[in-house]
Amino acid sequence: MEEAALHAELAADELARRLDHAREAVEAQPADGPALDGLRVGLARTRDAAALAAATLREAVQRADPELIVWLSADGRGPRVRVAPLDVGPRLTDELYARRDSVLATSATLTSGGSFAYSVRGLGLFEPDTVDVGSPFDYRRAALVLVVEDMPEPEASGYAMAAHDVLAAATRAAGGRTLSLFTSHGGVRSAADALRGRLSVDDIAVLAHDVDGGPARLLRSLATRPRSLVLGTASFWEGVDVRGPALSLLAVARLPFPVPTDPIHAARAGQYEDPFAEYTLPQAVLRFRQGFGRLIRSAEDRGVFLVLDRRVLSRDYGSTFLDALPDCERLVLPANDVPGAIADWLAASDA
Repeated sequence: MEEAALHAELAADELARRLDHAREAVEAQPADGPALDGLRVGLARTRDAAALAAATLREAVQRADPELIVWLSADGRGPRVRVAPLDVGPRLTDELYARRDSVLATSATLTSGGSFAYSVRGLGLFEPDTVDVGSPFDYRRAALVLVVEDMPEPEASGYAMAAHDVLAAATRAAGGRTLSLFTSHGGVRSAADALRGRLSVDDIAVLAHDVDGGPARLLRSLATRPRSLVLGTASFWEGVDVRGPALSLLAVARLPFPVPTDPIHAARAGQYEDPFAEYTLPQAVLRFRQGFGRLIRSAEDRGVFLVLDRRVLSRDYGSTFLDALPDCERLVLPANDVPGAIADWLAASDA
């Protein structure tokens, strides 16, 4: 990586120098006018961007800081050096908390396994007073948590086909009104390809994140045309607020574990004595709780939370995910019984 970054830095420096020369040549032109003014501005901006890129590379590679995560990535615009803080807590303390007499941090998902430890450390808070005030919602009345017991595990052969089969049947039982959360864009595209034709015969539209539009557009479609199945990832796990019966079924395809090879995750996990138990698992549990929170948005809402990842039953850590959910009605059923359970639960709420 260092050699590649050095070459990129030299190239950025050379580009900045050439842009300087070009700008000087333009400045020397006797004529004036909007075209030359625009060219001057464009050259100046491009030169500043090249200089900043060179400086970032120099700082990241030649002056390695143990408090920074530095990695090289590539996209359609070419190789890029990325930099992120190893720990955002000290920065929050210095740049935000130090200027305040007190700090109040609130969220519906600050605890993992009944503990605030993960969030407290991540937020850089020092021995804060904590309180869990619970929820105003009656989840026993509002939500059914339904786990499919005879699914293959996500890495096993046949999982994708089984998940698509259950999701199709569950969406039909709910009459659309469904949001399914995935952990990758590949999972979203695969499900969309498998389900569009199957559900079109039931007049249920399948809308995929970044294929049929962004989150705002797809959620508007779900609210205005409830006979829809929205397939989402990333930002769909949080911030979604569709109230009423338009969102009655929320399915989770896989437990939301971070990608272990992600540079930020790998570096931050390495700070812990037990990376999985102290960092990876709490992070995934919080994400799981955030996903659940998309379903019940008001005291009148009622719906089904469908878990298609049987690791909540088969792995030692699985109970940590289920225990993190509110006190709801819960069922563990074979795939064939899932549509009937969903239809019965939603029929009771529609009555």
